Amino acid sequence: MSEVLQTNDDYLACHHYDISLADESGISRFEKEGKYYFCYSEHGSIVLRSEGYSSENNRENGIAAVLKHLSNESLYAKVKQPDGRWVLTLKAANHHEIARSCPYQTLEEILVLLPSAREKYQENIALANIEAGKVHQKNVAFTDDEDQKEQVEDDYMICREYEEQINSKHPDYADFISFKHEHTGKYYFALLNKKGEIIIRSEAYPTSSARDNGIESVIKNKDLENRWSTEEKRGLFYLILKAGNHQEIGRSCPYTSEQEVLALRMVGHEHTDQHKVEDDYMICREYEEQINSKHPAYADFISFQHEHTGKYYFALLNKKGEIIIRSEAYPTSSARDKGIESVIKNKDLENRWSTEEKRGLFYLILKAGNHQEIGRSCPFTSEQEVLALRMDGHKHSDQHKVEDDYLICREYEEQINSKHPEYNDFIIFEHEHTGKYYFAMINEQNDIVFRSEGYPSTTSRDKGLESVRQNREIKERISVEEKRGLYYLVLKAGNHQEIARSCPKISESALSILWGGSALTAAALTALTGNMSISGSSPFEKDDDYLSCDAYTGHTVHDTENNLAFFEKDHLLYFVVYHQDGSVWLRSEGFINATNRDKELQSVLQHKDKNHMYEHVEKAGYLLKILKDEHGNEIARTCPIKIAVAPLVGATLSGTTNNTSAKFNIWWLLLPLLLLVAFLLYTKTCSKETSEELSQTEIPSQPTQTAADTVTNAQNTEVDAPKEVAPDCGLNWILFDFNAYTITETASSELKEMAKILTSNPDYTGVLAAYTDEKGGDEYNKKLSLNRAIAAKNILIGLGIPEKSLQTSAEGFSNPVAKNTDDDSGRQFNRRVELRVIDASGKEICKSIAPEIPDNVKFK
Repeated sequence: MSEVLQTNDDYLACHHYDISLADESGISRFEKEGKYYFCYSEHGSIVLRSEGYSSENNRENGIAAVLKHLSNESLYAKVKQPDGRWVLTLKAANHHEIARSCPYQTLEEILVLLPSAREKYQENIALANIEAGKVHQKNVAFTDDEDQKEQVEDDYMICREYEEQINSKHPDYADFISFKHEHTGKYYFALLNKKGEIIIRSEAYPTSSARDNGIESVIKNKDLENRWSTEEKRGLFYLILKAGNHQEIGRSCPYTSEQEVLALRMVGHEHTDQHKVEDDYMICREYEEQINSKHPAYADFISFQHEHTGKYYFALLNKKGEIIIRSEAYPTSSARDKGIESVIKNKDLENRWSTEEKRGLFYLILKAGNHQEIGRSCPFTSEQEVLALRMDGHKHSDQHKVEDDYLICREYEEQINSKHPEYNDFIIFEHEHTGKYYFAMINEQNDIVFRSEGYPSTTSRDKGLESVRQNREIKERISVEEKRGLYYLVLKAGNHQEIARSCPKISESALSILWGGSALTAAALTALTGNMSISGSSPFEKDDDYLSCDAYTGHTVHDTENNLAFFEKDHLLYFVVYHQDGSVWLRSEGFINATNRDKELQSVLQHKDKNHMYEHVEKAGYLLKILKDEHGNEIARTCPIKIAVAPLVGATLSGTTNNTSAKFNIWWLLLPLLLLVAFLLYTKTCSKETSEELSQTEIPSQPTQTAADTVTNAQNTEVDAPKEVAPDCGLNWILFDFNAYTITETASSELKEMAKILTSNPDYTGVLAAYTDEKGGDEYNKKLSLNRAIAAKNILIGLGIPEKSLQTSAEGFSNPVAKNTDDDSGRQFNRRVELRVIDASGKEICKSIAPEIPDNVKFK
């Protein structure tokens, strides 16, 4: 839980707290302007700092309180300051703040200061200091005797991770780059020479301040010759820098000779072309993100000005829209355009092209007549991939084959109602952006079986459609293709040319489900799938690049603010947003890189709480909520929920039986009873006293009512037909632990019952009113009660209840039902969410039952 900080109180700026004064417990004490301060530090970084105390004695009491509660994670709070920065606060048991961290720009940076994170970091430090093979530790793998002398690079990343950040210059330290890694969340730096080459790279640091301490250590030691050494390991050479205590503080990338390593520090050394550094190229995703920025004057080129560097760049594309080569930075747009003209002049001359290998990666290089490099490709893992960039007509292997003109699957799904006028098992449409014409073959469940590429006209599309209809019955024309761990159903014509393919599935068995209800023969199905069983599966588990819901559960949460986790499967990147109880709320498709994943994630976080951005889809007895962005594109989806046809708790007599084939109407049975009711109503009106007595009689609500009960209730209505009887909730309040909003197992059971009522009565609305006890301030308790209401709401949403059918209110510590006792005997009843159900008019249908509160604590 996070809070918004209102004042800065009496804390000093962080640079005033001197950690060099720390005693063995990590506490530093000092005096400033008549007040007494302290701070607590670990591993060279401030964890917590104090306000000013009026006396040394009061400060010592503050220190004692901090050391007492230092490891109690429940007493920490993540707080956002008015300037947008974050601090971590520590409170005593009485909820008074006793210390806080330095401010950081992001929430993630303060999370590493929590006790659990500090403990984990301490474990990593301990492991790093173990000499390999000398001390046997649980869960630590050591090398054999031959390799015991080799030091393990515990937390260095591979060199290209640092090279991709070559332009991330540190704002305060010349000759250093610094960055936070998008996956690990840790902080790194590298020391560069004057040519922009990496001399040494750092291991990971938990915070930016700890990283800067590491940089300071490098600056202190880098000019001392005896601190440098070279090391050979498995035929590769490294340059090592150590501190005065002989602890390694940085190492170079690996090189094949000791001369190359030593040359890193020799600023005047001239490297061969093989080791030339791409001084002013940006990492490839910077160019890929500008792929639609077509140059107005030069075909096949994109051009842009970078928002941070202010420099100008271009890239040459092939006919498939892939980047062939990217440019370095130019100071002006006119200089950039001259660079483009140089590329145009040289790109058709075969002798100007070459390939280069560097640390296991391959590049395509274009040079001018003076042998000066004017562009290079992105890095690839094989020379074949690099060469294929220029071969527009080149037929890649299946592994690298591009589906030239297929749209992504959701483009076809969004046109699922655009049925062909003659063939019900086909949809057809014109794409609004490409202007091309497409079709797809669908089965009875409206799943896409085959999708087409783009056609330039309706006539050519219709010919393609007829070709699919002619070939789909011929089992030899259908095959299963695997590509990067995903499976496709491919249909080919008699000339072996592909004419359609399915959406990607995560298994061959998932493909077999597509055949249900299609026009394909059983023989073809058997030939392809071997009669695989497909029972017991949700129809939504087979769409596009989504994994089954089980694959999204149980991952480590990386962003506690949004309850968000990242993971990788089969070389694709995914994210998942969890409910407060840890169940899956929203899941992503697979992405080939983190840039695309994070771009979609940003949109998900922006829209996830907006009910109108969801589309509700029911298919084969399951309910799915699809989250879309402002353009109507799908960006995430929930897990499918089996629609339980729960019986109404009260009898409903407002319609006929569900058996549509039955010709007998139940009203014929009730007709005599209705006539009797009408007679009784007539006779009752003769006596005013009897009528008044009847109107004041409370009609008990029963879990199950007979037809006779319903007829009795009809006496109080003025309509001819019996009124639907409102169900008896049978619900109870849900209670919470102190300072928590976790849904307990008992509370979850109550919410499941509420979900049944709302599912059976779509016009009803569930109301969740949340309360706290009186511990804590008013604003704090308002937020706590809101979190309790939201936690309950998220459970109901996860059970398939539309968000629009739920209302929440945060009541704080208002309306206590029990005394706020010093112990928990009374306060426990005030930490609650009351459940109510109302109809479309706002009339209360029922409300949850309060627990039995002892008289001695009951609020009077």
